[in-house]
Amino acid sequence: MAAFKLANGSYYYLIRESLVIDKLIGSSITHPNPRFSGQCATGGQFLAGTEMSGIIYDVPSTRTWHQGQLVNESTRYGTLIARGWQDGAYPNRPASSHGANSIVNHVGIFLEFDKHQIRVLDQFVGGKINIRSYPVSEGWSQVLGTSAHDSAPSKSRIS
Repeated sequence: MAAFKLANGSYYYLIRESLVIDKLIGSSITHPNPRFSGQCATGGQFLAGTEMSGIIYDVPSTRTWHQGQLVNESTRYGTLIARGWQDGAYPNRPASSHGANSIVNHVGIFLEFDKHQIRVLDQFVGGKINIRSYPVSEGWSQVLGTSAHDSAPSKSRIS
């Protein structure tokens, strides 16, 4: 199981144990709906989803996400994180809707922290999964949700 319940009733999410990060590099998380295929949130939801009896259930919808603790030296390896929060909620807006110098909302899996940079496993729209570095100052935070996983099996796949 990749979801863990906090004392306040929220859940946080970790990358599924069955996934090998090195084998994910260069692949994409795709979805039958082109709107979701290759998206960073779709990738994060799938990678940190829950596997039960061989069936994968994604992390719940981004509409249910709320902002958790800022990424820091005590953030757990493999945690689902995001940036670009608005009033504690994940906006899930296209990059084209952001101003030229604003931080675009984005999702990834936390890998490593130092005082200036974090390393994240992520994918960009239509792009490939890779490990990238981002400034700590971008406000990456832990993704919290209201349930352990989506109720329907995932439609996403690694390709």
